[in-house]
Amino acid sequence: MSLNALYCRATVEDGSTLPASQRAYHPDELAKSETLKIDTKYYLANQVHPVIARLCDPIDGTDAAHLAECLGLDPSGYKHAAKQEEMDDDDALLGGVEMSDEEKYKDCQRFKFTCPGITCGREIIFDGVFTGAEQFLECTLSKCPNKDCELQLAGIIDQLVNQLTNDIRQHVRSYYQGWMKCEDTACGMVTRKLPLTFQRGHPICSACNKGILHTQTTDSWLYTQLCFYQHVFDYERAKMKLSDKEQSMANTRLKDYKEHYDILKNVTTKWLRKNAYSEVNLTKLFDGLSVLKTEIKLES
Repeated sequence: MSLNALYCRATVEDGSTLPASQRAYHPDELAKSETLKIDTKYYLANQVHPVIARLCDPIDGTDAAHLAECLGLDPSGYKHAAKQEEMDDDDALLGGVEMSDEEKYKDCQRFKFTCPGITCGREIIFDGVFTGAEQFLECTLSKCPNKDCELQLAGIIDQLVNQLTNDIRQHVRSYYQGWMKCEDTACGMVTRKLPLTFQRGHPICSACNKGILHTQTTDSWLYTQLCFYQHVFDYERAKMKLSDKEQSMANTRLKDYKEHYDILKNVTTKWLRKNAYSEVNLTKLFDGLSVLKTEIKLES
């Protein structure tokens, strides 16, 4: 089989942002050039990985991200498919009722904030109410984790509220946009158009006609993400995980910050009240039974 073109890595002359279609060269050009190199990652990602992923799909313990890492590729671009499968399994087991907080929120996006200090600019990640342990226990809102920065985070509570609100709005917007992605790694089509063909209750990809389309931002993920934001600023729940000695110290540390944590928690609580994922409408659930009862009376 003859090759009409080979995809090469971007060079200084080509530029690093050219798409693969503009980096295709005839084999004779490749043989004559000293700078052109075959883009092995392109072939691994687009021709080798999809085939291996389909072959290994029935094998437990394998996923697209792990196989990509074994091939020397960046696994971050393949982790969504693995997370989607885990979320489907958790939904089948009643949403992971027995999970710990760490397991439940492991796939949630962390609340990140850039310190506005003039000489700082450090990215701050909020994972909970407290940091450290025992005598080193501190509140996350007490100060910037950068030792050279003296900024009190509680003093910029309005900026934190705005950042949190913007993050939540982005997640809600992503959910309502309804983007779906084909589960077949060889296809990978992303679309908002819902096909008319379904299999086992899932839409079939109209591009490859075999892969199933999965919603990228599901209702369960959005609800879990909102719960995580509430969990991050819930100091009462955070104190329950501390030892008796640490709880006494935590009460002392929280005196100046309870009000600020309540403000941030109320932001997430407001959005959770708008989310009906965890609610069951009993009127609609048993609505069909009243119709059936009426029909029975008419027949008798």
